[in-house]
Amino acid sequence: MSYEDILELPRHCSGSRAHMTRLNRAAQFAPFAALSGHEAEIAEAGRLTEQAAELMEDEALRIDRALRWALQSGEEVAVTYFVPDERKSGGACRSIRGKIRKVLEPEGLLLTEQGEKIPLERILQIGEVKSQG
Repeated sequence: MSYEDILELPRHCSGSRAHMTRLNRAAQFAPFAALSGHEAEIAEAGRLTEQAAELMEDEALRIDRALRWALQSGEEVAVTYFVPDERKSGGACRSIRGKIRKVLEPEGLLLTEQGEKIPLERILQIGEVKSQG
């Protein structure tokens, strides 16, 4: 079959519709994400969290003594506490270093000099920071 008879004919242009730009024409053939957000959901489901540790009575007493010592001495301490996850059950342990400014008993909060507010019931450990020298 030969197409020589139509090769030189003018290209058809619609009289009722405007000419489409190359960008708009290319957008018609762009990949379509039917499951937008699906990959993010899979990543979130695969993200691991830890369960909050239950403290024994002697551990709670040890934390209480360390907290009182840190307040009296004004020394820098390392505080490890549990942070619940906002999206799923569980959470993660976090550690910070610094000086404790005060404890707000009614609110159950520990305030650090850096401005951190840590719920007392989530504290897992308070330890002295050894000076390097």
